[in-house]
Amino acid sequence: MLYGMDIVTTAQVSYMGKLFAMYAGIFGIFMGLAAIDPYRYKLVIRWAALLFFVRFLTNLMFFDYLRANFSMSPLRIWQCIIMIAFFGISLFVLSGCQENRE
Repeated sequence: MLYGMDIVTTAQVSYMGKLFAMYAGIFGIFMGLAAIDPYRYKLVIRWAALLFFVRFLTNLMFFDYLRANFSMSPLRIWQCIIMIAFFGISLFVLSGCQENRE
């Protein structure tokens, strides 16, 4: 079980995991830069909020697919959806907090 999903590991899944790891690493670097100077990297933060919004919609659209194909409980899927929404909204709201910075 990985994040509440029952996954059968194959060579293809292993390769996709490596691609996801690269994506997560690069995303982490960009978010680290944005955390150092949020005013300067406000656009990066807004793009990250947009990414969370897309992930939120994707999880809603594929709710039944996740439940059926990964043996995820509906409660676990809703927990993920709510956390993704919270992170996206938080990033968007906090990216505008320093609008009047001089």
